[in-house]
Amino acid sequence: MEQAFRYQAEAIGGTAPYTWSASLGPEASGFTLDAGSGILTGASAVPLKSAFSLVVTDAAGTRQSAAMSLVIRPEKDLTVVMDHLPRAGLREAIDILLTAEGGVPPYRWKVSGALPSGLTLDASSGRISGMTEAGGEYPLILTVTDAQDFTAESALTLRAGSGLEITTPSSLPAVAPGQEFSEEFEAEGGAPPYYWELTGGAFPDSSWILSADGVLEGQAPAAETIVSFTLTVTDAEDETFEKTFRLPVSNMLIAVPSREKVGLAWSPTAVAGLLAGSGSPSGFIVTRDGETVYRGTGTNFVDRGVPAGSSPEYRLSAVMPDGSEQQLGVKSVTLLPMSLERGIPGRRGDPYADAVTSFQPLSPGGYGAGQVPRNITGPPDGGSTYAPAYRASEVVSLHARVGGGGSIELEFTDNIVELTAGEDLTVFENVMFVGGDANRRFMEPGVISVALFPGEWHRLPTDVIPPADGQAVDVYNPFYYSRGIAGRNASTGEDPTDPSRSGGDSFDLNTAIGAGELSWIRYIRIQSTGDQAMTDDVGGDAIRHNNDPNFGPLTGSGSSGFDLDAVSAVHY
Repeated sequence: MEQAFRYQAEAIGGTAPYTWSASLGPEASGFTLDAGSGILTGASAVPLKSAFSLVVTDAAGTRQSAAMSLVIRPEKDLTVVMDHLPRAGLREAIDILLTAEGGVPPYRWKVSGALPSGLTLDASSGRISGMTEAGGEYPLILTVTDAQDFTAESALTLRAGSGLEITTPSSLPAVAPGQEFSEEFEAEGGAPPYYWELTGGAFPDSSWILSADGVLEGQAPAAETIVSFTLTVTDAEDETFEKTFRLPVSNMLIAVPSREKVGLAWSPTAVAGLLAGSGSPSGFIVTRDGETVYRGTGTNFVDRGVPAGSSPEYRLSAVMPDGSEQQLGVKSVTLLPMSLERGIPGRRGDPYADAVTSFQPLSPGGYGAGQVPRNITGPPDGGSTYAPAYRASEVVSLHARVGGGGSIELEFTDNIVELTAGEDLTVFENVMFVGGDANRRFMEPGVISVALFPGEWHRLPTDVIPPADGQAVDVYNPFYYSRGIAGRNASTGEDPTDPSRSGGDSFDLNTAIGAGELSWIRYIRIQSTGDQAMTDDVGGDAIRHNNDPNFGPLTGSGSSGFDLDAVSAVHY
């Protein structure tokens, strides 16, 4: 309020110049629209919301209009000022007044979630009143709307009872799909002994048993889900208290061990699906052996300084709108000693891709296909710049043809690829120097995509540099494949984790991923470009592929296309 307001209306099409007009009401008397420029200016000392019609007329007399709304907000935003609700006694008159501030009064209230039977909310006054005999814990979302239709909400819990209360948190620890579950529910107050029963929702199946003294046991379903149910406890004087519980059946937490560090992640899409109907979490907490190692709003991080040989247990919890913590997953990992040699499952890790998750050549029975994954996991087989890998036991061909190329996807399982400053990952292909000339190379290009979560690929931006004079592309010139393309540099046979010595094609993954979005990745996809099947990301130029008749690189079968030797992490 009392600040200068300026809005530029815009139009497209028709015949310039345009003439503008607006049907502003008396409440917007402090605002004017310049007919020639379409600029609306003014100020208001009070909040207002004024609907008007904006009309533009072109030089040919054609008119178009749009319904608009001029809104001037108050200095203070609308908020719910209550941070808790008073306890409601049983069989007593209840009178709770909800309060808000800011925005533009009058306010209207609504509640999401079930109030105890016998209690009602008056929408105009925000008063919860009535009398109830239903003891329990009732999570509510309170929403207030002001006169300008802006809203604010707060997640609060109403507790009703005369002393008897279930003390087990409503958010139960997550259980992995197919695993056995056991929980002993607890209560306090009232007159023991207590009797427990299921009074709402349902257990996963009939094999789940709740004993009279509050022990629930059963086997979790095979699919990830949230099991929601309501339990009621009754004491010796027939007082009751009910509470709704949520049990996540989930492997939501991803944990991958590496060299004295662990990559941790949780998919925001999966979290949203699992918690649908419960409100969006305000953040996440990860603990290692009970100690908090992460608290924030992200979806991934790297826990460093974890000793080799240790087996930490990680727990992931979502911070819910009411401040409670909903556990989403538990995962234990063992950190193996690392070596540049091929890893041994359960005994020794390595920095290389470990598994093939998808292999889609253009034709079956291609070169090296029968020896996947052994020939492309572990260290690169290229012995030196002039001795590239070439045996079927050392490489696999992805295939290429005019208009298409095959692909392969690999996963890192005993190490991560951490994103830090500089290059993060190196891809090795059997590049050959023609006649020993380093500036004349037989290259079969591939483009690279990486992912942390399955299917959520980030493709590295590519650039090829065709001749400026319109001459034919020289696909033997390594400078043609300028950026973001693998299959350009030969292997040297030296340390595969050191890009300054290893040869191959090393990539800074932050060029493909927004800064800070991912701290590590575990999947890589290599797509053989084929010839003119793809365009680069800089100039939209078609990516060309060698078609040397001595090698048949565009046959779409056999040894055509990108020949993968290995993939190595740099930071792992």
